[in-house]
Amino acid sequence: MLQVGERSLPVLESDEVLIKVDYAGVNRAETLQRKGLYPPPPGATDVLGLECAGRLVLNPNHANTIEELLSEKRYIALLSGGGYA
Repeated sequence: MLQVGERSLPVLESDEVLIKVDYAGVNRAETLQRKGLYPPPPGATDVLGLECAGRLVLNPNHANTIEELLSEKRYIALLSGGGYA
């Protein structure tokens, strides 16, 4: 069952970005993961979500400007996990 909860912001690796998720898909792979039948890759978060759409919030390789943080640009992502966050 899906539950609403809170987590700390993740510590980003140099090749990762943080997306403020507006939308997340629910697909067959995630239902299988929830049942324990489709394990996530090693090191992936235990938060489900293999696809999402939202706004780029933080990129550690690049100094974010106010204009970027307030941008209405939307991004889509295929993930190893965490898209429901």
